Amino acid sequence: MHLNKVMTKFLNEERLLKALDDMFYESKKFMYLVSPYIKLDDWLKNNFEDCQADSLIIVYGKKFMEFNSYDFLREFADIELYFHKDLHAKVYINERRALISSMNLYDYSMDNNIECGVQITADDPAYKYALDFVQGVIEDSKPIQKR
Repeated sequence: MHLNKVMTKFLNEERLLKALDDMFYESKKFMYLVSPYIKLDDWLKNNFEDCQADSLIIVYGKKFMEFNSYDFLREFADIELYFHKDLHAKVYINERRALISSMNLYDYSMDNNIECGVQITADDPAYKYALDFVQGVIEDSKPIQKR
């Protein structure tokens, strides 16, 4: 699937999960995941294992990450982890698109909540604002694991 034209889409839960799945697969240069709450299920763990992004950065917040998810992510030498105590935003971005969503990277959210989001392609002027926002959050966060 090529995202050659400027396109902003509203995504229901099913399309949101599909878009996030596609982002893990298509990311080559970078993927930044910003989510206050993280608890990984097998689907997300498989996506992390398959992701080929040169730079994979995760920012989480509010409280420390669920122990099993934290241990799983720490096994990857190429994943950077950051913590921000005031984080509430949920933004997932790579070199091709951004997802701004209500959904945490939390198995309960994906299985039980009504979630939605907006997808912005990299050709859309709003994409740069989303990328700048995420990079600012990373800069303002406490490094937990760096490459």
